[in-house]
Amino acid sequence: TSIRMDETPIAVHQDRIRKRLATESRVSFSSFFDGEKLQSRIVGIFQATLELIRHEQYRAEQPELYGEIWILPPLAESAA
Repeated sequence: TSIRMDETPIAVHQDRIRKRLATESRVSFSSFFDGEKLQSRIVGIFQATLELIRHEQYRAEQPELYGEIWILPPLAESAA
């Protein structure tokens, strides 16, 4: 058996997430993994999502216990 690793940089996954959220008001977390089979790529997408939440104020919400997690863009900064 051979092990396949995905070497995609986290920044590439972050860009993909940013682009989706630039056109959609919220995106289901699970949709980022549609069609993905490589565990290393799934981990990369997950890590990219966490980094956007941590460093760029993207948001996550889970309206129902055990329900879908929704990723949302940062709130627009209020004009001062």
